[in-house]
Amino acid sequence: MASIRYVYPFSSLMQIPLYRIEQRLFVNKVEPLTILPNLLQSKYPMSHPKKPEAIRPRAFGSLFLTFCKEFLNPARNGLPFSLPPEDIVHWFRENRFWGRRPDPVPPPFPWLNYNLLRWIERLGPRTVFEWGSGASTIWFSRLPTSPKVVSVESDPKWHAAVDASLSVHRSQTKLYLRQEKADYLEAFRSSGILPPDLILIDGLWRDECLLEALPCIAKSSSIIFHDSHAQRHRKCFANLPSSILKTEHYGPCHGIKNFRGWTLLQAR
Repeated sequence: MASIRYVYPFSSLMQIPLYRIEQRLFVNKVEPLTILPNLLQSKYPMSHPKKPEAIRPRAFGSLFLTFCKEFLNPARNGLPFSLPPEDIVHWFRENRFWGRRPDPVPPPFPWLNYNLLRWIERLGPRTVFEWGSGASTIWFSRLPTSPKVVSVESDPKWHAAVDASLSVHRSQTKLYLRQEKADYLEAFRSSGILPPDLILIDGLWRDECLLEALPCIAKSSSIIFHDSHAQRHRKCFANLPSSILKTEHYGPCHGIKNFRGWTLLQAR
């Protein structure tokens, strides 16, 4: 089994951990990183803008304890871990300043799992419907496939913030405010893109949203149910038809220190 070992402390000048990752069948040495700091650069940018130099990063010990707490968190309710080495590295880099400065609204990167974003990029959807707007709405609109995006939000202030941030690809993105449950669910049927390639459930009334979206699976849609590890959502996966393939993941996300679960539903 491959393993990862770290050499610290942090560099006050480079503001990146000085360590080198060595993945081998047996790891018998760790060399300090003296060149090529881009070894630690993730494919994805940091979820938050660069912090002022006066803000000190969190100590590695504190981060390690937080990581262990999330790793051992019983609230994952049995969902399988998804922790490739590059995601572990990015989680440590991203969370060195977690909670030490205000977050922009909306954040510059979706608060979704690292491996979920990679999966969506591989899927290359042409049409996307999402319950729950945010940075994901902006990110979807900037995918190479330039998909048509329909997003429904229930919070007026958040809706206004996301709408103001849609400076590009606005013609491909429709953002609706629906505060009542019936209107929130009905927006899917009147979206004009049925069946969408991708359906993201990441807002209010998620169990009801899933029931609304399930018929589209037979028409080649893929459904992503975010935060599916939460106990309150587990019942909605108990009696799925045998024609639906369920794949579950649990792991680190952009922008937040807590691990999250997500469930992919597709036709068999």
